[in-house]
Amino acid sequence: MDLILFVIFLLLSFLLIILGLIKTEHSELALIGFVFLFLLSLGLIVNDIQIKTGYNTDETYIYGINLTDYHYEDYDVDPSFWKDITNAEDALLFHSNQTLRYTYDDINLGGNLSHIFGYWLAVISSIGFLGVLIGLKPKEAF
Repeated sequence: MDLILFVIFLLLSFLLIILGLIKTEHSELALIGFVFLFLLSLGLIVNDIQIKTGYNTDETYIYGINLTDYHYEDYDVDPSFWKDITNAEDALLFHSNQTLRYTYDDINLGGNLSHIFGYWLAVISSIGFLGVLIGLKPKEAF
């Protein structure tokens, strides 16, 4: 999981928890926040938190000698001029393509830090969920 996405979802779950605990008549917000926090912890237990460290670029070039109908518009030359050329140095650059790939690295400071944090987050969210459930009071009928 990307670090920025994890922090955004973590802040969203804390916001729901705080709103649910402040407004006691809307304790369902706190329950949703704790469930969401528990799901985030499961994501940490299964996967690692990753941070974007850089990128790699790959460039590919397509050269050609024979001009087809597709490439007549790219070059202002007479097609019969290129018909008899067999030297590869005289080839024209038809297309270039650049691919950008981001590289990620796991955040593990000397061990499985994200997994341990995920276990603690699961325990805390379970205790908080149970605490909100126990603290619910039945509403009066009238």
